[in-house]
Amino acid sequence: MGTELSPEYWRARTEETRTLAEGMCLPEIKKSLIRIADDYEHLAKMAEEIQKQQHGKPVFGLYARISR
Repeated sequence: MGTELSPEYWRARTEETRTLAEGMCLPEIKKSLIRIADDYEHLAKMAEEIQKQQHGKPVFGLYARISR
């Protein structure tokens, strides 16, 4: 199978991206990074829901279930 894409994985990406955004001077870049971090948080929430549906089993990809 592929890489486990757990909620923790996506939340780590969220924090890394927010930290990176904090260091940006250009507002457009900062805004873009914050949007990316928000998307990572959305993926973390989706991964949590999938794990619940799979009774706690690891998530290996989010397939075509990604939609807003």
